[in-house]
Amino acid sequence: NSRQMSVGTYGGNSAIICPVAGVYLIGLNSITYSDTGRRDINIYVNGSTKYSTLNDTNTSGYHYRSLTVAHNFSAGDAVQVYQTSGSTYYSGTGSEAT
Repeated sequence: NSRQMSVGTYGGNSAIICPVAGVYLIGLNSITYSDTGRRDINIYVNGSTKYSTLNDTNTSGYHYRSLTVAHNFSAGDAVQVYQTSGSTYYSGTGSEAT
């Protein structure tokens, strides 16, 4: 079974809101450009960092990261994705695994 997740707000910022309790599969792919330092991506749940993807180097260039996690959420939990700094191009998916 799968359910569509809704977009809402948490702490004044956009968030994906889990409609029901359960284990959700979250996938994230990111390509980011770093010219002077690290560009890390963090997945937050209810405002706290739960998962991170880390740059493998501080050298300039494009860096690709992929992260897939299964997480047990409560109904109403808010999921947000942030990059530490700079610009990124990303896409993500989320669905409930039952």
